[in-house]
Amino acid sequence: MSQADGRRQGPLPHASPAESGGGRTVLYALALLVFLGAVVHPVRHYLVEPWRQRVLGNREPAARRLALASQFGFTTAAGSHIRLVPGQAETDLRDLPTQAVTLILGGFRGPYVIWLWMSVEDEKTKRIHFDLIDRYTKIEALQADYPAVVVFNIDNIAYNVSVQFQSLDVRYKWIRVAAEYGSEGFRRNPNNAEIMAEIGRVYSEKLGRSQEAAYYRKRVKEDEGRSTFLLAYEWYDRARRANDQENTLVHGGLTKQVIYSQAPHSLRYYATETTLEGYDLLKESMDLRRAGREPAAREAYDHGLKKIREAVPQWEWARREWRAHVVRFENAGIAPDLINNWRRFYNEADAAVQELREFQAELTYDNLPLCLAAKATAGAYAAVIESSQYAGQRETERLARETLNRGLARWDEAVTAWEAALAFWDAHIADLEKRGGSADALRAAKDMRAKAAAQIAYLKETRKTLSLETVPSVAKTLHPLPAFWPMPDLSLQ
Repeated sequence: MSQADGRRQGPLPHASPAESGGGRTVLYALALLVFLGAVVHPVRHYLVEPWRQRVLGNREPAARRLALASQFGFTTAAGSHIRLVPGQAETDLRDLPTQAVTLILGGFRGPYVIWLWMSVEDEKTKRIHFDLIDRYTKIEALQADYPAVVVFNIDNIAYNVSVQFQSLDVRYKWIRVAAEYGSEGFRRNPNNAEIMAEIGRVYSEKLGRSQEAAYYRKRVKEDEGRSTFLLAYEWYDRARRANDQENTLVHGGLTKQVIYSQAPHSLRYYATETTLEGYDLLKESMDLRRAGREPAAREAYDHGLKKIREAVPQWEWARREWRAHVVRFENAGIAPDLINNWRRFYNEADAAVQELREFQAELTYDNLPLCLAAKATAGAYAAVIESSQYAGQRETERLARETLNRGLARWDEAVTAWEAALAFWDAHIADLEKRGGSADALRAAKDMRAKAAAQIAYLKETRKTLSLETVPSVAKTLHPLPAFWPMPDLSLQ
């Protein structure tokens, strides 16, 4: 064998010390990461978090801690909930992936959450919506200890993301996503009143009283089978009850008393919505009657009267809520103006109950045109009276002029409504004379026509004299309405 062959068959050369040292460094780094993940999370849960809770005054009695710990075996055996740490809140099986990720991330959970926040805000600004909800959900799951995250994102989705779309249908779906996201946050934090109050605000303010609320209220009723204001009340009421027990309501500087008042406010809107639905059906009945569609007109009238009847117990409910709210806070050092406002809402609810009861007793299918005209006149009167309160004061001259212009517009609407009522009575009288109706019916119809004609003459004559200078004297001598109609300025806006 040659010397060259011997060299070829010799042992392979070993790796250099530098190359072998680099591989060991990578292994050491991985081992260190695993060690940190295994140590940081238990330390946080068993040492840091209990210490933080004690500092916050949230330490539970020993007997309750023992009772919670004893449930570990039972909840696991039931197959629906587990406790990764005895004494913690129960965790659904669907939360296990997130909990597993939390355990794996260990001390790197914070940087990951920061990256999620930065990416989701960047995508929202750029109107990239594909992964928004997925990332919002991850943020909420990884920061389940901070309910303020859920509250912020509910508001973010409902008010900032939804308005990036033109379609009302798409906007509505995003707002519903915000409510569903909040419901998931409520599941993870069942005692946090702040989350419940925020969900109630989405139903009441965004779905119930925003610029597009007429469309949203209809969609909520189709999807939920109930009024959005009733859903809002349920969430606000749940928030009140939870806060009374856990005291978790710290809401952007708003006081507890103001947030608690949102429950009776929601009931007031609920009763208002039902009342307005009744009014609209009665107007529809009048239009159908004018078009000669008698059966449909009577059906709309019956439905409208039914809605009015349904509104009475709803106003009574709102009245009870306002009374309980005033009693609860009147001796708590609240600003007198706030207490007076709450008493005013109570009085309005009480007046609505009485007026609707009287209205039901007086309204008939035959005097409906007169009632509709009287309602329009009542709105015009209310605007003129409001304008008279500001007239004559230099600092409120602009406000007086604006309210007077609104009153004049309503005044013209009232004249139109009375002219429609007059035309109806003319046609009705002609029909009675043609059919040979009874003398009493003919006399009553002519009396109604005379009232309508007199009211038209009064409104037209007074309209000529209305100005910023004369409105105080006119407001004191307004002609009495010939028919009763409750709450002329009822509105959800």
